[in-house]
Amino acid sequence: MRYFKHPKRDMALTAAAGPLSNVLLAYLAVLLYGVFAYWYYFSGSTAVYVFALFFYYVEIISAGLAVFNVFPIPPLDGSKVLFFPACPIKLTSGSCAMSATAWRF
Repeated sequence: MRYFKHPKRDMALTAAAGPLSNVLLAYLAVLLYGVFAYWYYFSGSTAVYVFALFFYYVEIISAGLAVFNVFPIPPLDGSKVLFFPACPIKLTSGSCAMSATAWRF
């Protein structure tokens, strides 16, 4: 945290990178699964079926990790991402400062 110029904003961006990368990986897996499933439909090759099955499982696991990672439980990234839009970067006195201390157990 000490290397960030804007610690609150940059921590939220860093925390959002995990679920975002899982969503992008799931999307890429869906595209590749479609390509290999189409290819398997015409070729019937076992190797192509194994690749299609691999990308199907990558899609399911990545989407599940993305959903699990945005739960607003403090050790997970969702608590950092969920907290950031509610308050401005500079926390002074007020309700945002009180809610910031409530999220830190």
